[in-house]
Amino acid sequence: MRLEIRNIKKIIDKKEIIKDVSFECSIGEKVAILGPNGAGKTTTFLTVAGFYKPDGGKIIIKENENKEKDITKASASEKAKIGIVYLPQKNSLFDELSVYENLQISCELLGIPLSRIAEVAQKFGIEKFLHSKTGVLSGGERRKAEIARVNLINPKFLILDEPFAGIDPKSINLIASIIENISKSSGIIISDHNVRDVLRICTRVYLIYDGKIVDEGSPKYIASSYKAKSIFFGENFEL
Repeated sequence: MRLEIRNIKKIIDKKEIIKDVSFECSIGEKVAILGPNGAGKTTTFLTVAGFYKPDGGKIIIKENENKEKDITKASASEKAKIGIVYLPQKNSLFDELSVYENLQISCELLGIPLSRIAEVAQKFGIEKFLHSKTGVLSGGERRKAEIARVNLINPKFLILDEPFAGIDPKSINLIASIIENISKSSGIIISDHNVRDVLRICTRVYLIYDGKIVDEGSPKYIASSYKAKSIFFGENFEL
């Protein structure tokens, strides 16, 4: 199965934020969208996930070479039920509730059996703080809880916006390992300013600048790309 983004556009306040953006991700792949602040990464993610409606282009689920489904106009909740889930950079859990209560809300909204909570708690190693208030968790613990929550539905495609932001190197390695495991049965689309960590785990990279995809290739290619160094990495960057 493959998620195909075909020439999508998004206009906000009369300004074209993303311009004919195209990329694809298959189940088992880890695809990165990298670029400087303001390049259009988050707007792209929000559009793909259904929080924004695109002003042009198509979003397609391709089950095989002969069967595809146009999900361009699907809402965020509809896409979540299809299996396309977005994890934002900003806190997506209620601090005053326990981790369990946060997961319970998601189960009730999506019609998922509560027994699923115990399954993801064990899978993602959050049993020890499952009944703790989210507001007292460390950055790494919170991120694990957020990833567990979005995996309640066994997503086909998981969109991760800055999953390594605000957590220490040890936690980054742990989250990277979790992402690797998830990718065995899901497609991963990721953006993060910890570029070495992203390039280390991804299979393919798209470079976005001024709302347009300006380069793409393997992590090794992008790391040495003159274009990537000039607009994002810096000229002395080495992987």
